[in-house]
Amino acid sequence: MNTLDYTKRAVTILICLITIGVFNSHAIRSQFLDIDEGSGDSGTSVVEKQETARSLPPYIATNIQARRLDNIRGAVKITWEKNPESDESFIVGRATEVPHNTEKALNAISIKLVAPGEELSAIDSNLPPGQYYYVVLSRTKVMDKDVELHPNVNYTTVPVVIERESRRIDERNMPDKVTLIHAMIVNRTRVLLTWRGIQSPDATYTIYRDTSPLNTPERIRSARKIGVVDATKESYVDRSIDKTGTFFYAVTTKDRSGNEDLQLTPDQSYTATGLFVALESRNIVSGLRVDNLSENSVRLKWHGAEAAVGGSFLIYRDIQPITDPEKIALATHIGTVPMSTTEYIDRNLNKGAFYYAVIGKRANGTVDTALIEDSNYTSRPVVVGSRYRVTGINSVYRENKVYVIWRYSGSTGSRAFRVLRLERKITDLRGVSNSQIVGRVNILHRKFVDNNPPGGKYYYALVPDKREQWNRYGLRAGMNITDRAVSARDDTVREQKEDSRQPQREYRRSGIDNILRMTFFRGRFGLAIKRLHIALPQTDNQYDAAKARLFIGRSLIELGKYRESLHYTLSRDVKRHFPMDSRFWSSYAISRVR
Repeated sequence: MNTLDYTKRAVTILICLITIGVFNSHAIRSQFLDIDEGSGDSGTSVVEKQETARSLPPYIATNIQARRLDNIRGAVKITWEKNPESDESFIVGRATEVPHNTEKALNAISIKLVAPGEELSAIDSNLPPGQYYYVVLSRTKVMDKDVELHPNVNYTTVPVVIERESRRIDERNMPDKVTLIHAMIVNRTRVLLTWRGIQSPDATYTIYRDTSPLNTPERIRSARKIGVVDATKESYVDRSIDKTGTFFYAVTTKDRSGNEDLQLTPDQSYTATGLFVALESRNIVSGLRVDNLSENSVRLKWHGAEAAVGGSFLIYRDIQPITDPEKIALATHIGTVPMSTTEYIDRNLNKGAFYYAVIGKRANGTVDTALIEDSNYTSRPVVVGSRYRVTGINSVYRENKVYVIWRYSGSTGSRAFRVLRLERKITDLRGVSNSQIVGRVNILHRKFVDNNPPGGKYYYALVPDKREQWNRYGLRAGMNITDRAVSARDDTVREQKEDSRQPQREYRRSGIDNILRMTFFRGRFGLAIKRLHIALPQTDNQYDAAKARLFIGRSLIELGKYRESLHYTLSRDVKRHFPMDSRFWSSYAISRVR
């Protein structure tokens, strides 16, 4: 390259640096180093970088480097370092401007997701001529859009320049490349590799495997050679996988003279996407259980099959079941504990439903990502929030039944409660016998009917389903035990007494009551509404009219039309003749509307 070419390139680079606001002597020196030596180093001393790395949180990548690969046109290698205690997944991004702020960093084009345990490097290939900057960010922080940026620590300020190169003809006559390479799992742990061969009967194919894409000659030379087949074959079965992991393959061609073409094409002669293979494992983690510890924390417990020296457990959380290794990469890594520990507390959670997975990482660095339902990942969510509790209770006696309704709050814990029928108001549950338990309910249903209770006055209470919780469960009147006793009595006797005072109500038993017996009390609520509406104009008795409106309202409640029912249960004559019923059923309807 002559002096004039160097001068033109230097002028172009200086103009770019002035435009992006990073024009300083340090950057100029780095830029010329990049031109001459293929280096993107910012010039920061090793001591300065080490001091910076120690002062940063473990989720920040450090010592980022981006260099051209001289032997591959349009390819850049990005490397970085991380805190040894970090189990972060990192996203490598490419930008055409310095990604010095959050917006530019998040808008960078993602070129690779590097999971915990993988090599801290990425190859960006097939780049057109231009200048490129790179940034390496924690996947968790990217998801939260809360990133920290440090120049020449986790993003580059000096561009890697890809120049337009003149087409050079290789002096050696290399064999053609295979095309249409494809890898798929067969028989659970074996990989079938297929490709389209070349038209040369004297060629041979060499198959390579590695845990990173085989996109450079150096990677192919360091990869494991797993097989050689002649030109008549266009497939190969890899039976030699001995550990769980993600694998990449390449197939090269070699002619009779021994020339092997190592310049490969993605998804033609090498697989650009890894194939995950999970071997049968000893199930390092089993019996995973997650329980609510408080309103905003949960406790995870599990069994560990081995206690490898230096091994650890990785804990993940997500809003969807973590059913496969790909979902592990998308889940939030919330903690790491040594294999001597089989418990973890996830604190300060927001309200919601969460799923968990715990996987083992052996001392040699291999991660057991074979996921088994309800063994090392949860198939049912744990709901975080306040526990279910009763916030109000009332009861009313009608038609030889006691209706108990309640309000509740909370979103987590057991929904099962017991209903107690008590002859006196109590504040604790000592001495309560099984004979006083009249039902088991789901707190979400808000209603219980005590059919044909014996004559007397009763208080009703809602208590936890499990008796072992009773000794710390207090009763408060109007909250979880009724404030007033309800009288269970024979309605026929009451009606006879009322009839002796008001003989004109004979129609009530033969008219409205007959309608109710034939419709409402047989569950025919739509017909009850229709017939009661017909009967209303036919009576001038206020008590009859009030009763008809009350049961129209109750029929609407049974049909789920709570808002419409309030027009009847809160009408003036219903409130005058049936005050307790009006208050009870209107409160119930309002709670359902809300």
